[in-house]
Amino acid sequence: MPYYKNAAGKLYFLDDAKFVGALPTDCVPITDVAAAEILSAQSAAGAAAAALLPNQNGFADALKVAMGGIVGSNALAKAYPLFYPALQEGIWSDVQSLIIDAHTSGLLSDSVYVEFAALARQYNIPVVLP
Repeated sequence: MPYYKNAAGKLYFLDDAKFVGALPTDCVPITDVAAAEILSAQSAAGAAAAALLPNQNGFADALKVAMGGIVGSNALAKAYPLFYPALQEGIWSDVQSLIIDAHTSGLLSDSVYVEFAALARQYNIPVVLP
């Protein structure tokens, strides 16, 4: 198996196992099938990103939504350490409660809250943000 993956999901390829010591310490060997799945997902993500170029309609709005999500997620993670675990595990009722609480308490501005609601609709995330 010449393919390895680290904890963050980054894929590595070695053509000679004698270089395995040069990989990050959190790398583990994976099958060719698993590597192909990762490469396929990366290709699809790259194609989706390439489809929305800066000079195309919708790019500014997509960037605004993404930045709102990043700013809001960072604020939530600092105030609510369980936000990312709930997000990663798909515990949507907890994610929804944390977002609403953060907005109610003033941690999230109205504009960031609206961006979260837009992201939820865009990606069919099962949260209701009134």
